[in-house]
Amino acid sequence: MNCLLEGVQLEEMIKGIPVKSIRKKADQIREAVRGSLETTQIILIRGGLELIGSIQRRIDEPDIEIKNRIASRKRI
Repeated sequence: MNCLLEGVQLEEMIKGIPVKSIRKKADQIREAVRGSLETTQIILIRGGLELIGSIQRRIDEPDIEIKNRIASRKRI
């Protein structure tokens, strides 16, 4: 799932599976992935995760600044 969300093509993902016995089940893997998520759903999930990451970074910036200011006041 992570590979798909990162934009890795399904065939590349299957080729990258290190366990040969699992890689032999490529047809079943394709069917399960294609049957459960459509391309548009993957794009929407990826976009949502990127948005969450962006919001988290925007929250972290002032949070770090606040912590730094508190720490500097404690030293005084």
